[in-house]
Formats: sequence, C-alpha cells, structure tokens
Amino acid sequence: METSFNERFTAILKTLDIKPVEAAKRMNVSRQVIDNYMRSTVPRFPHLVEIIKAFPQVDTRWLLLGDDHVNITLEPEDDKKEKRGLGCGIIPH
Repeated sequence: METSFNERFTAILKTLDIKPVEAAKRMNVSRQVIDNYMRSTVPRFPHLVEIIKAFPQVDTRWLLLGDDHVNITLEPEDDKKEKRGLGCGIIPH
C-alpha cells in the first residue's frame, strides 16, 4: 500500500502518541508547520533532517520512500528492541 509523506508523518505522531504541539517543540518549528506536514506540504531537506533527529526511532527509509515495512522502536534507545509493522506505519501496541 503506497502512502504519502503526510500520511506517514501523521502515522508517526499517532503511533508514538505525540501531539502536534509537542512535535513542533521537538523540531523547533511552529505548530502551523506541523499541521502543514500532516495535510499536504512535503518538507524541504533541512526540516527532514529535523524530523529524523526528533524521531530517531523511525525508520528513515520508510519515512522518505514509504516502503511497505516500517520499523519504529517503541522502547527506550538502550533496549534496541523494534516492533515491525506493515503498511502505512501504524504499529499495534
């Protein structure tokens, strides 16, 4: 199933239970920028880097290309455990 960047970005926030205002703080951007990414805007390279830094547990290849498989680490970085999901990036809890 092919997904847009906007769907994948929204799935990250939903999966990690992060509100748009918190995402904006993590990325050092306005809430409006986050809303735009969730709706229709594809970020330019500097903001892609900020997304990757803000959400290191998200598989970068999936975020950028929308590959069918996604890895989002739900545990702390130290554990290095990953849960694997399919499709648009929503991983069952």
